[in-house]
Amino acid sequence: MTTGSAADSLSPYRGLPPDLTDRIPPGQTLAIDWPVLTYALTPQTPDSAWHVVVDGMVTEARSWSLAELRTLPAESVTMDIHCVTGWSKLDMRFYGVPVRRLLDQVGIPPEAKYALIEAYDDCSTNLPLSHVMEDAWLVWAANGEPLDAVHGGPLRLVTRGKYFWKSLKWVNRISLLAEDSPGYWERLGYHNDADPWREQRSAYDEEWQRAVVIESHDETPTLRTLTLGIAGWESHNPGQHIKIVAGHGDSRFFRLYSIGSAPGTGRLQITVDRRDDGLVSPWLHRLRPGDTIDVSGPNGTRYVFQPGNHSLFIGGGSGVVPLMSMMRSCVRDHAGTPSHLVVSVKTPDDLPFAEELTGSARVCHTRQRGPGDTRAPGRLRSEDLADLIDTSGIAYICGSSGFVEHVGTLLLELGYPPAQIMAQRYGPG
Repeated sequence: MTTGSAADSLSPYRGLPPDLTDRIPPGQTLAIDWPVLTYALTPQTPDSAWHVVVDGMVTEARSWSLAELRTLPAESVTMDIHCVTGWSKLDMRFYGVPVRRLLDQVGIPPEAKYALIEAYDDCSTNLPLSHVMEDAWLVWAANGEPLDAVHGGPLRLVTRGKYFWKSLKWVNRISLLAEDSPGYWERLGYHNDADPWREQRSAYDEEWQRAVVIESHDETPTLRTLTLGIAGWESHNPGQHIKIVAGHGDSRFFRLYSIGSAPGTGRLQITVDRRDDGLVSPWLHRLRPGDTIDVSGPNGTRYVFQPGNHSLFIGGGSGVVPLMSMMRSCVRDHAGTPSHLVVSVKTPDDLPFAEELTGSARVCHTRQRGPGDTRAPGRLRSEDLADLIDTSGIAYICGSSGFVEHVGTLLLELGYPPAQIMAQRYGPG
């Protein structure tokens, strides 16, 4: 779908043995690491208070603590996992208890046909009961190690044959139902069935539009901003993203990029972090004015700017991009509402949008001081944020998973209610 010889050379199977290519669904690429994608902060529930309830259409509702779950007959299961954002990871080994062992203890009437699974972060997903009985586990270990909190520890669902959003993190409830009830992501438009081999990503047919590169320039040695023109483009909400397709036929794959421009400008800006071993980012860096790409969107309904509140924007590296859309909108359209932007970068050379942000944002360096900078290099600290705090407002964080968890913890310690911290993590590059 994307034009140009560079796109023709892209392949999602680069370096993958030929006998494994039939294990990668359409539109997916192989992940080396296990990316962390989470819609909010990691829940703070201690293991000692964790429990899982099975209720709804059952003979007798029951609850298990973590310790009680681990006394049930457990097993190891190996499966390939596929994220809706476009990455796959093969031969993941999970260890835990089949969900059917819990369901066997509560009594299931024949009228029960579906399960709604809920989590401590208020997320949820739904599955047919028949699938849960055969292909779902509550696990506490992955690849021989205890499950990390950012990957759903101490307890998550894993289910075979579905996009991985159906494998819910931090599970605390399984309710059996007679009628299907969509979960969190399904209510936002994700496909109810989520079959990776049928590319059931969205419940709606995506509308693809041709975008023309109007201008491109380097922000830092690794970040490049593209300004796109799209005929008939409808305005976006600050914080939303677009999907880009690269390649064609069986070698097409997708990436999500946050929109950095304010809405209503008639142009769309994305900023691409180049990964030399990546399939998409080096190609996007080579695009020049007049080149075209295909995009869909705008997408995203959760991580969007909510005007009318005191706003604190905190970005790590290229995580500042969606915050730029929010901040630019705030300055232009909501000048009377207090707002502050804090950017954490390694060195002065790594600061994107430097001309715009110098003097208007608080820039904190982690490895090398900037000119005239009296702050010792290092991770963000409470004192970097304390004078900007207004716990009646909303804090927006974006960056790597480690950055988001670190800053989220600082904000909680500074008094922000969890519901007033909006977090977004990097996806795979």
